Amino acid sequence: MFISFDNGSHWQPFQLNLPNVPITDIKIHRNDLIVATQGRAFWILDNMSSLRQITPEVTRASAFLFSPRDSYRTRVNPGVLGPNIDYYLPSVSAGPVIIEILDAKGTLINSYNSDAPPPTGRAGRAGGDTQPEDPDAATPRRFGASPPRVTKTAGLNRVVWDLRNQAGVIVPPGQYQARMKVGDIVAEPLAIHKIGNRAEQRERVAWLLGKVGLDADFMKRYSHEF
Repeated sequence: MFISFDNGSHWQPFQLNLPNVPITDIKIHRNDLIVATQGRAFWILDNMSSLRQITPEVTRASAFLFSPRDSYRTRVNPGVLGPNIDYYLPSVSAGPVIIEILDAKGTLINSYNSDAPPPTGRAGRAGGDTQPEDPDAATPRRFGASPPRVTKTAGLNRVVWDLRNQAGVIVPPGQYQARMKVGDIVAEPLAIHKIGNRAEQRERVAWLLGKVGLDADFMKRYSHEF
């Protein structure tokens, strides 16, 4: 696969981890790139929001915070459906990169610093518990997932907000702002929606199945049973 940012005048590889196989169909659905291959199943590039915002001005900026797409408060795949905050750094930042989350009134909800030391011991437990983590444990684990980590590498960076405030409490759905501090301050709106109880989730899945011509009973099947 190849991609162009100037209407086809120049092209560059966009293969990522996609194997070299025949591609039979490409579709963009809700800012996700879906690729059908011959013999290697479906491949999905989640969240193309930042890719669509890349311009020459972005690459010339000292730092750039992309406008994130609307997100959902859910326990189902929060790394994809949750608030993905993408930002671009032309080079490794000498100082810290700080991502702040604010509510609609501008009140600070939480703050994450790239220079903060990583948590020790089990996530969510205070103190110096150094018991090794079980690599086969489900995520999030019993004591909670690790807090978001801010990176400051050259190029595109992403941090996924865990929707928690400074007290560790999950915030309600609403309008929030992501603010990045790398010398200058950049703010963009961030909307958090809620995927509700199991009944509402089933209703949502049934609607999605209907959009592709499948009966709602298909939600009870495993992928190999389709």
